[in-house]
Amino acid sequence: MRAGNKCNGSPVRSQQPSFRKRFFCIKPGRVIIKKVTSQTSQLDFYARMHTEQNTLHGDPAIRPNTHLKPDYVIEDPMVKVSPSFISVAYDSFRVDAKYLNQGRAINKNISILVERRLPGGSFFPVLKDTIPGIRFADSVSIMLRIDPLTDKGLNQIRVTIDADNAVDELFETNNTITKDVFIFDDDARLVYPLNYAIVNKQNIKLYASTANPFSLSKQYRMEIDTTTLFNSSFKRTVNKTSAGGLLDFDPGITFTDSTVYYWRVSPLDGSGNPSKWNEASFVYLPNSDVGFNQSHLYQHTQSFSQRVFIDSTNRTWEYHPVLNNLFIRTGQYPTSSPNAADYYIAVNGLGSVGPGCAYNELIINVFDPVSFAPMENFSGTLYGSNTSCGPFNYNREYNFLYSLGDTASRRKARDFLENIVPNGAYVAIRSNTSPYPWVPNTYASVWLADEAYYGPGNTLYHTLKNQGFTSIDQYDTTTAFAFVYKKNSLATYTPSIKFTENIYDRILMSVVCPTPDTLGYTTSPAFGAAKQWKQLKWRGSTVDATAGDVPTIDIIGISNGGDETIVMSGLNSGQQDVDISSINAAQYPYLKLRMRNLDSINLTPYQLRYWRLTYVPIPEGAVAPNVFFQFKDTLEAGEPLDFKVAFKNISEGGFDSIKVKMIVTDKSNVQHTFSPPKFRPLNSGDTLHVRNPTLTSGLSGQNTFYLDVNPDNDQPEQFHFNNFMYRNFYVKSDRVNPLLDVTFDGVHILNRDIVASKPHIIIKLKDESKWLLLDDTSGAKIEVRYPNGVKRSFFFNTNDTLKFTPAGNAPNPDNTATIDFLPYFPLDGDYELTVTGKDKSGNTAGNVEYKVGFQVINKPMISNMLNYPNPFTTSTAFVFTITGSEVPQNIRIQIMTITGKIVREITKDELGPLHIGRNITEFKWDGTDQYGQKLANGIYLYRVITNLNGRSLDKYRSTEKDNEDNTDKYFNKGYGKMYLMR
Repeated sequence: MRAGNKCNGSPVRSQQPSFRKRFFCIKPGRVIIKKVTSQTSQLDFYARMHTEQNTLHGDPAIRPNTHLKPDYVIEDPMVKVSPSFISVAYDSFRVDAKYLNQGRAINKNISILVERRLPGGSFFPVLKDTIPGIRFADSVSIMLRIDPLTDKGLNQIRVTIDADNAVDELFETNNTITKDVFIFDDDARLVYPLNYAIVNKQNIKLYASTANPFSLSKQYRMEIDTTTLFNSSFKRTVNKTSAGGLLDFDPGITFTDSTVYYWRVSPLDGSGNPSKWNEASFVYLPNSDVGFNQSHLYQHTQSFSQRVFIDSTNRTWEYHPVLNNLFIRTGQYPTSSPNAADYYIAVNGLGSVGPGCAYNELIINVFDPVSFAPMENFSGTLYGSNTSCGPFNYNREYNFLYSLGDTASRRKARDFLENIVPNGAYVAIRSNTSPYPWVPNTYASVWLADEAYYGPGNTLYHTLKNQGFTSIDQYDTTTAFAFVYKKNSLATYTPSIKFTENIYDRILMSVVCPTPDTLGYTTSPAFGAAKQWKQLKWRGSTVDATAGDVPTIDIIGISNGGDETIVMSGLNSGQQDVDISSINAAQYPYLKLRMRNLDSINLTPYQLRYWRLTYVPIPEGAVAPNVFFQFKDTLEAGEPLDFKVAFKNISEGGFDSIKVKMIVTDKSNVQHTFSPPKFRPLNSGDTLHVRNPTLTSGLSGQNTFYLDVNPDNDQPEQFHFNNFMYRNFYVKSDRVNPLLDVTFDGVHILNRDIVASKPHIIIKLKDESKWLLLDDTSGAKIEVRYPNGVKRSFFFNTNDTLKFTPAGNAPNPDNTATIDFLPYFPLDGDYELTVTGKDKSGNTAGNVEYKVGFQVINKPMISNMLNYPNPFTTSTAFVFTITGSEVPQNIRIQIMTITGKIVREITKDELGPLHIGRNITEFKWDGTDQYGQKLANGIYLYRVITNLNGRSLDKYRSTEKDNEDNTDKYFNKGYGKMYLMR
């Protein structure tokens, strides 16, 4: 390219032939478009071809916009999960993700990572792959399995592009998107009465809801009984066949005061067997406010208990035993071990009981039967014991040491075990056996021989054997032993015994020693949700003859976020009817009760009989398509989605005006949110038909409809899983072009026809869609080219004479919009009318715009009037042209014989409607006279008499080259002739 004029220092010159001598300092592309547009029209095929092929790359003066780096993008509409409703009844679901590169394309591989998070868990990868660098767009599809046991609830899918950050991008913040996926149960969940509810009226219905309101019709079974085992003679069974939605069951029984009822519901499988039970309980208290109660054995077992439990056999509360542990290390010092730590007893993990002092002695340790605290012997000589190495060395303060070398010391040991150690106490005995022959040991046979001094059965030997030391006779050689027993409790506790094999062997013995507890905690399930709290009532009793029970109650408030706070504490047995209305139910819609159950005297817990909370309930409603449902799955183009579905209040509480949210996800995965006005309040037991006709324009193809009643917890409600529904629907595409019809004064004209200077032009646009009404003036454009070449566009709602009449109300089988165009054309000459029209879907009326040329002659004239056909046998019409702006008031045709006798006179009214321009009369003369008599065959003369405003009209004679008027030769002094030939 040769250098031309400079623009900002850069030479620019067009290479197009028509611009060869032109230089410009604006964007070349715009100049090209403007020049081509001014020299052509869309009817010029070659110009269109040239324009469409002349891309920006065709101009070497243009440098395309480039990016310095890639920019990988993924957004929410680009990730699609199908099906839209997912339940555990499905084995899998599909995730389709599309991602783009909006920056520079480079030849470098990137990684794509798809992760999943299960309810309550953390993200874990389900797909990681390496793909070539994205040029523009790419996608991935993956099927994810569903585990009914672990996956129900809120799942999340996270898709990340360039997960390893291998590519330096323009932006790194648009590489990840997280999508929520909710997987629903496929069973029937119990929604009324609530679990642990207080029911105060008879003849109620029991309600359950399916997670999928559109699950197929199946059989369900409801059972009700007075035991959670559902095996009593009272049990009632009700079977019901229903589609998904709200299930109601009539138990068919009369409730008994203060009786707890258990009920459960399950769908039946193909064999008629229950597949999954959901269970709840309630108590009937006719004189109580509604609320929550736990009073029956199996209700109490649902509480969380620590260190206390309710015995299902005798139905009493009991403390769990405390499982203490003694870990004994012993042997024969020093051959077993020279370390003092190997001769200790660890009490519950703490090495708190030390070794002995001298060979040939028993080391006795006693542990309290309740506290398991070791008995102390700080002096070292208590109860006839003796120590030669001091009680405070190596934790020997808990040791009672008795020598085995003389009968008196053995007698003291026997008396200590028989008379001092309390019943039920745990006793651990270790032998401090000498491994050396020069230090003799006294064995069991010698202990037995003490009967000679103290009488039969009255020796240390017999004491130990009676407590379960069955292998005591094995202590007859140089071995050590350890023996643990619970005094006088052989029936309930098995002693532990262990001997060494030789002088080098060690004893490692772990012994479990249960002791009764003195303190336990019982925490109820969460009760609620409440609109207002009223009262706490709790009752119980003691089984002790003497006082010892110290029960107290704490009330724990639970926020909507799950945070727990003690709102009342330390309520004692004198505070068993407590006003709790001061607890803010808006802050703490749920409450738990926790009992601290202490009895350190009698070791028997307080016997809780029941605890109850009364309240003002919040409402509970459910979408119930099995009660009423109206939904059209396939819609015509523009047809509104006019759905109806029942929403029933099944609780004692009432709803205020109900908010509804609707979302339509279109075929491009773009969400369209609709928020209709609130619906009326819904009282207890009432049913509302949720309806809101939703526009579907722009939603052609497959769509997913989502309805959420009471969204975002607009009003507190017990459950939300049964408040929403998904439904697919299809909207047909509108691909049919509308029809355009144009008339001038009621006539379809041909090109270059003559029209009035003040014509009444009617433009009609008709579409086949009966829903996408033509009610918008933007669907039509009108332009007129005047004889001087000037083009003028006409607009609505201005001074231009355009009147728009829209189509009627939908649905309208005659979807026609009418435009009345009343222009004034003062100039004589050739005009051209251009009309374009389109429907609501953008379909145009034809592939090209409508154009018609016409002539305007303002001078009123009339052409020669010819009859056609001529000759004629049955009838003949009259053809003529009128110019000007209005039709003459008087037009008469006189038909005469060749002698001049008038046999028929035809008036303007008989001729029918006439207009400026070319006319062919609707009237056809049938060859009869003024009285209807048939005339004879032959030649007849006729003439035309006209006047406008009292003046006769000049003759119009066309001078157009291809339409020259040569009709004068058929007339003589204004008379024409016609030939009747029957």
